[in-house]
Amino acid sequence: MAMRLFSSSPPPPPLPGPATTKASSAAALFFLRLRRRRPAAAAGGGPERDGEGPFDRRMEEIAKKVPLFEPAMGEPAATAERPLPINLELWLHRAKVHTRKYEFAEAEKLLNKCMLYWPEDGRPYVALGKLYSKQSRFDKARAAYERGCQATQGENPYIWQCWAVLESKGGSIRRARELFDAATVADAKHIAAWHGWAILEIKQGNIKKARNLLAKGLKYCGGNEYIYQTLALLEARAERFEQARTLFQQATQCNPKSCASWLVSICFIVFCLLHKKKFQAVFCVEL
Repeated sequence: MAMRLFSSSPPPPPLPGPATTKASSAAALFFLRLRRRRPAAAAGGGPERDGEGPFDRRMEEIAKKVPLFEPAMGEPAATAERPLPINLELWLHRAKVHTRKYEFAEAEKLLNKCMLYWPEDGRPYVALGKLYSKQSRFDKARAAYERGCQATQGENPYIWQCWAVLESKGGSIRRARELFDAATVADAKHIAAWHGWAILEIKQGNIKKARNLLAKGLKYCGGNEYIYQTLALLEARAERFEQARTLFQQATQCNPKSCASWLVSICFIVFCLLHKKKFQAVFCVEL
């Protein structure tokens, strides 16, 4: 899909000052801990993808056939036996389905159960934060992300990255930079953090900084179509069209099945042929 520099959704309010919240002190401890362990890079997977795929369809089939293994109602969580791991996947899937149907209360209940029994898993915190963001409950979204960082000991890059995106939309640029930095420290191979941080710097006009971040993303994560697309658009805005064309070709080579890469490449070629001088006026809005 095409990457946008500006979002049409209403931005969350800025984070309160350090004197009025207890969250900043707790998060600061995580930032300090992560900076101390910056040289270590943990192995990780690619960015989370939305949409329904084979995994979702398979989980839906399992959800219809397999009963949930839950402790008896009213049994204290401290003494209750943890349900089988399959329940974590089922609850996450059902929460995803409830969210798509705008059944937010049911989704929130399931995600809270996931966090109760599997506090070390970062996925429920990410899903809950996004759920609150859809409802414009931004304070609760921040609290969910901070709770997740504490539960995972600051080692889950997805939580840091989602929190950074939330602060970026709210205009807390300095805070967002710190959170993106924490995500890259938690996992240097987390490509979404490098790309999101670069987009933030582009919005602020720090093109040199953005190029540096994109280069680091390629260094640690290898070739990535979105990184190449963004670099190509930066080259095009600087009217270095030959370099832009080369980068667009690399983007399509990374993922030949990506419609977004081919579409942007075709738009670039056509626009350069017809309206070369007006390129920046159009493409400065979208990345």
